[in-house]
Amino acid sequence: GEGSHLHAPIPREGAGQLAEKVAGWLDMALGGGAGVGRLNRGRCLWYGDLNAVLRYAPASMAQPFDNKKSEIRLLDIEAKTLDEVADFLEKYSDRGDLEWTEQRFLHPYFPWGGNSGDVQLFRNRGSDIARYVTNYILADGSYHLMSRNCQTFAADLYTFLTGIDVGAKSWPVAMSYTKHVDHFVQEPLAPEL
Repeated sequence: GEGSHLHAPIPREGAGQLAEKVAGWLDMALGGGAGVGRLNRGRCLWYGDLNAVLRYAPASMAQPFDNKKSEIRLLDIEAKTLDEVADFLEKYSDRGDLEWTEQRFLHPYFPWGGNSGDVQLFRNRGSDIARYVTNYILADGSYHLMSRNCQTFAADLYTFLTGIDVGAKSWPVAMSYTKHVDHFVQEPLAPEL
């Protein structure tokens, strides 16, 4: 769901620099119920404008809720450091100054103590990360609340990018978590002609 995410400050292509760090949160999330219409009626909590994704997404992205399928969103958010993510979360949480009707996050915190690690991949541009994430979802597009969800995706992606082995952090998910970092490099087969 929208509650557990992993943020990775990865520079845009052409910026002339390599991704240096992966923070404990990433602007990608594996959620249940494929389609933009699933969470918050298509609104995205990671932009100041909640309707930004709906405004620019193709109409075909709005699909009925399906709790058996996963969705992954790759978002280009303004925050590029862990501190900037923390500031955004605080602003839109119960800890900020906004009225409760404007709040989006309840008691946000950083799992793993806000760990960061150096990206160990040679191919680590935005387009490379997008390909890895696409491979991951194509390898297994299912969603299971207790065994394949945003927490397992975050753990797999963090481990894949940094080589630091982490697991899911909530007790019930940690009990059933199986690492699938191999899915990031599992290229789909070409369709038969």
